[in-house]
Amino acid sequence: MDWSRKIKELRFLENLKQDALAQQLGVSQASVSQWERSVAQPPAHIKAKLRRRLLVSPGERMTAAVRTSVVESPNLCGLLAMRDGEVVVELLSHDSYRLFPLLTPADLGKPLRGKLGRDVDRMLDRLVGEGAFNGRVQYAKLAVTAHRNGLSAAGIATVTPVCSQGEACVLRCEVRLLAPGEAVPKLEQITHFCWDDEDA
Repeated sequence: MDWSRKIKELRFLENLKQDALAQQLGVSQASVSQWERSVAQPPAHIKAKLRRRLLVSPGERMTAAVRTSVVESPNLCGLLAMRDGEVVVELLSHDSYRLFPLLTPADLGKPLRGKLGRDVDRMLDRLVGEGAFNGRVQYAKLAVTAHRNGLSAAGIATVTPVCSQGEACVLRCEVRLLAPGEAVPKLEQITHFCWDDEDA
């Protein structure tokens, strides 16, 4: 195996500097530098660690990156997935609970239908019907108002499907909440991928 190339590739994929990778592996930055320049080879126990990390597929890396982007978003942001024919909230950003108290940690992994009112249910139906979970939708922007327990919140949802090979798509949904009293625009923009007729 070309360890020099593989280590550079790993650092690129994980956006790591040499010193960060060295710290994670328990070695010096100089060692990582020597391996990348092919001056030396990593010892067997380090090769084993690197092999395990390199076995992670690009799809798995992408999924991890999307999940991190959801959790770390400073906005109301969630990851919607299709489970047993139902749309569920799989993940929410840390700030979502503060910004949008209509959802709680207890809602994670449970069907979303019926929880946030007819407008949200209509949006979910539209996304499912348009094929957002099947790789047919590239992007969607929808105005929506949610209601629960006497509270309501309106916002503009930007929905981006993320599809891994061999798996159903998940939807990264980031919402810009509207200020109280701000008019909710009529907005339903769904952009499909342009497939050839034989792919339809």
